[in-house]
Amino acid sequence: MSISRILILTLYIFCVVAFAGCGGGGGGSNNTTGNTAGNTTVGTTFQTAYDTCYKGTPMLYDVAYCTAYANAIVAGSSAADANISGAVAAGSNVGNIGTGQAITSVGTPLPGAATNVTSFQTAYDTCYNGTPRLYTVAYCTAYANAIVAGNSPAVANIAGATAAGSNVGNIGMGQTITSVGTPLSSGSVGVPTVTGIDLNSGVPGTTVTIYGTNFIANSASNTVRFNGVQATVVGATNTKIKAMIPSGATSGTISVTTAYGTATGVDVFYVQ
Repeated sequence: MSISRILILTLYIFCVVAFAGCGGGGGGSNNTTGNTAGNTTVGTTFQTAYDTCYKGTPMLYDVAYCTAYANAIVAGSSAADANISGAVAAGSNVGNIGTGQAITSVGTPLPGAATNVTSFQTAYDTCYNGTPRLYTVAYCTAYANAIVAGNSPAVANIAGATAAGSNVGNIGMGQTITSVGTPLSSGSVGVPTVTGIDLNSGVPGTTVTIYGTNFIANSASNTVRFNGVQATVVGATNTKIKAMIPSGATSGTISVTTAYGTATGVDVFYVQ
């Protein structure tokens, strides 16, 4: 066999082997491309669902909510079920992202869930949209929690200042919002105590003096209740509060609430 024929045969064998190899390699490449395309599709679906959620209303649709919502969508859940997943993850109300309805910022409560999300957010926004120089996230979170718990704005501002380690602001008190606030009273730090009262009975409208410790020397920063009915505070020092017996009150104990806690006296006050 001539050298030229040997070379041609060798080249032929090489090409056959090389072609087969390329074919196998091409198959592997195609598989890799397919997997990449699949991952990209999943990633795109997650991001699209997440963006649809998070660009709704952040008041309800936070990171935890939207992450769970998007994961549920990727897993094949309906939009309605995905919203429930989001609400469970975020501990919030159930929204309506992707359900074909107008996006709501409040949503509907989960069965058995708290319904104070709206009041918390309203209080938080009222605070945080004041002056961020004083009203930080820590301040406004504590402020909003205090409002939801039923405290007055004055008491809630004390709670905010305590949480933030800052001065006391005046959010929600009907005054021009200040950016500096006033220092916390050193005498008011600590859980209050009720040690006694100057009267043990009276009719609504009568002023009763309550004695104790760790009251706040600002009438609006103390909440007094006669057997659960809130009274009007007409004067306060760190150790003494004057409050009027409210209409509708019944006989029972008297409690004082500040930003630092609630104290209930042991003496029973009799409403005449």
